[in-house]
Amino acid sequence: MMLLYLSSNDNVNLLDFLNDEHGIIIKKLSGTFSLRQFILSDLRSLDHFQYMVIDLNAIKDSNSDIMEAMSAYKKMFTSRLIFYIEDMKKHHDLALNLIENGIFNIVTATDIEAIKVELLKSISDLGFSKREVMLKLAPDEFSFKSSGEKYKFSKKEIKIAVTGVQHRVGTTTMAINLANYLSNIGAKVCYVEANEHDHLSKLPEFYQGMIMKEDVILYNSVKYLSLHSECHDEFDFIIYDMGVIDN
Repeated sequence: MMLLYLSSNDNVNLLDFLNDEHGIIIKKLSGTFSLRQFILSDLRSLDHFQYMVIDLNAIKDSNSDIMEAMSAYKKMFTSRLIFYIEDMKKHHDLALNLIENGIFNIVTATDIEAIKVELLKSISDLGFSKREVMLKLAPDEFSFKSSGEKYKFSKKEIKIAVTGVQHRVGTTTMAINLANYLSNIGAKVCYVEANEHDHLSKLPEFYQGMIMKEDVILYNSVKYLSLHSECHDEFDFIIYDMGVIDN
């Protein structure tokens, strides 16, 4: 696994623990950069890198130039983008723009141990969801507010398959969010990992309050199962996470 890191001189060693403790190969470029020029002119290929981490302290562009660079990046590359934003008060508007453009892996913690936790979450198979990063930025404004209205479902065992056309497009996040939404409005729901990625075993590392009993995970009233799990409950909805469907 390889990672490209655009770093300010002050934070050049921030990601070293990923190499020391997790064996991730890191290529560092430190200094001050025009992100727009780097992506549009200097960056030739990211074929060998699974992640690109950008320390915002190293970037001299305006917000509009950064967003133009991000738009171009997403059209040219599939490597996951991760931003480290040290001064959220200064860059709050930019962070919201990044989120609205589908960039959810934003590290905002200020102490080193919390930074490590957020970086590990960002490079995990699931990464941050939109809801998770919005809750970090503005918990009072973006926390889930249920209307309190619950629904009854006359049909049972309604099956919904969620799939993606390539890796890291948010298929698992979408399936989990759908399962939680249906549960919040009164449905009895289970999520089934119907792929070989084994994300299910990693979920308790990143979601506080997940309860694992044998091969079944319970979280927010949703049961999370693998294809091999034994569960004889009746559900209103069964959400199948199909992963990537090959042509």
